[in-house]
Amino acid sequence: MSKQIEKLSVEIEPLYQQALYIIESAKVTAYRQINEALVRRNWLIGQLIVEEERNGNERAEYGVALIKMLSKRLTEAYGKGFTKSNLYSFAKFYECFPNIFHSLSGKSDQLLSWTHYRIVLQELNADARSWYVQEAITQN
Repeated sequence: MSKQIEKLSVEIEPLYQQALYIIESAKVTAYRQINEALVRRNWLIGQLIVEEERNGNERAEYGVALIKMLSKRLTEAYGKGFTKSNLYSFAKFYECFPNIFHSLSGKSDQLLSWTHYRIVLQELNADARSWYVQEAITQN
């Protein structure tokens, strides 16, 4: 009986390896899709904030109150992740990368993770920021 189990173990190896490949490929695809959805969500919220501030009252107090109230309401509805500092990051993300999503085609440039964008947004120089993004994409 143990010889049959050994034989089966050897015979099943290619099947096992193929199954592993399918599972790992599916995981990579799922992570990529989740990341793109998160980045797109943050960009779109940033777009809403920036456009509302531009169309609203021009005083700085308006923007502060807008962010504070929006943060409070989104946190009540969805929990953490929508702090004032995050909402400011979303707005800055939209301002720094206004064309990252091509609205007509629905396609996007090659995206980094949201964590990468948060780090890159700390760079004030637009040329340096672009260089860091390209390096991150190139180096994967």
